[in-house]
Amino acid sequence: MAEKSKNEQIQNVLNLDGVDECTVMIFFNKQDRFEEICRDLLGNENGDGKRQIEKLLGVAPKLQIAGNKKNKPDNFDYLKDSIRNRFKEILKTHNDKKSYYMKYTQATDAQLMSTIFYAVENEIISAFFTQARYL
Repeated sequence: MAEKSKNEQIQNVLNLDGVDECTVMIFFNKQDRFEEICRDLLGNENGDGKRQIEKLLGVAPKLQIAGNKKNKPDNFDYLKDSIRNRFKEILKTHNDKKSYYMKYTQATDAQLMSTIFYAVENEIISAFFTQARYL
């Protein structure tokens, strides 16, 4: 039920006037906290954490055995990709031509934001000229 509600919220935003003309930028902030939570869940001895990750993200956590330590994740990129892919699916079902930018960050960096907005501005100008009609 909660999953459907979240998808509906995203759909409501995408259906607002003018949004079809915009590039969607999604920042997944607190990457370090995400990894910490996943590490804690995977460290759960009874397997509840693994099941919870699988339920929320739709993918089973990959585990490696390092020495005597079980449930130590190699890295969390595949879990991040799962989150990114869920957003892509929603965007694609709404408008498969919509452009989007997704970035995992530790914190919002002013230089990063400046670079992104410059790239988006260039994309908007390029799209304007591409769609322009000459008389």
